[in-house]
Amino acid sequence: MNNSTAKTLLDNCREELEKISKIRETDDPLSPTMRFLTMYALIRACGSIECSYKTIIADFCEYKQGPQVKRYLTYSIRENSRNPSLKNITTLLHKFDENWYRKFKNKLDQHNDNEKIKASLNSLNNSRNQFAHGKDITISFEDVKIYFEDACIIINILDDVVDVVK
Repeated sequence: MNNSTAKTLLDNCREELEKISKIRETDDPLSPTMRFLTMYALIRACGSIECSYKTIIADFCEYKQGPQVKRYLTYSIRENSRNPSLKNITTLLHKFDENWYRKFKNKLDQHNDNEKIKASLNSLNNSRNQFAHGKDITISFEDVKIYFEDACIIINILDDVVDVVK
């Protein structure tokens, strides 16, 4: 991955998910504690994907820019809440560069498991939204891990497209 900040975000999340996996080995998977940890993992995974995609785009765009552009990118992208949906990612790409948008869509469509990774990102995002809005969800911790790893593939494709050549 070219963007070291996004890589660190994803690696840190992956480490936390592994720590939760180890706790799961010693606790009853149906316990209230495990349910809480699963919901935490869901929020953590979704937030890491969101911050990663915004970081990749904002970091590229702010390189060698003045303080006004950096400030705009901070408030408009980095600190602006945007669910990590495929629509939000492609819309943001399209706003900056038509070529990024097209390349991203093409690379994503050419991926062998494109439908699976798109569905995983969608499931991760939808589950987070349902939980955040007080709805009962049935996602398992294993689902969160799988969805997160699949969403990381999409982030890696994005990182390849928005190549930070400085």
